[in-house]
Amino acid sequence: MRIVGLMIPAEAFYQSFNAAFGAPADLVRKGRRGAKWKWVAAGHEIELSFAVDRKAAGIPDAPGAFWPLLSWQGPRYGARDDGTVSYYQYATEADITEIQSMRRAVVQKVVSRAQPNKLLSVYVEGLDTPLRPNHPQVGLFYFDERDAAAWGGWFGARIAAWRERFAAAPETLESYCRRVLWPR
Repeated sequence: MRIVGLMIPAEAFYQSFNAAFGAPADLVRKGRRGAKWKWVAAGHEIELSFAVDRKAAGIPDAPGAFWPLLSWQGPRYGARDDGTVSYYQYATEADITEIQSMRRAVVQKVVSRAQPNKLLSVYVEGLDTPLRPNHPQVGLFYFDERDAAAWGGWFGARIAAWRERFAAAPETLESYCRRVLWPR
């Protein structure tokens, strides 16, 4: 069975995602478009956004992709303490397993309905790409409003615990990599 029409555009993804996210009261929504929030924790201003690959949105017979992006501005050392934070730095193993399962379910749904194509085969081959802190831009997939709402609900239900883990030991992705991957 061929998928009729195109996957939902980025704006439809954001509408469904945001409705299901249900941000805690202390998260301040940034702007009217997209999925962006900010908050302050232990003197750190953190910005969270979910970025859709707009170039891929709407390609027939392929899932759309998005990823969580986090940045912070640390209080201690100015620019040296600022930077990117990987969502996966503070995700639990259970979280990673669930994310991988959701990624796989979306791609399998698209595969079951789509015409075989080279791009879709790349998505299938990449499903086993591990989600690690040092790879924060591994695509998370969606096809329709239900997928977007499932992702929004999933992240919304876990953001409070994620924020607690971050506040307990905040560090940038660069600091994490220096500490864990490239120790001296």
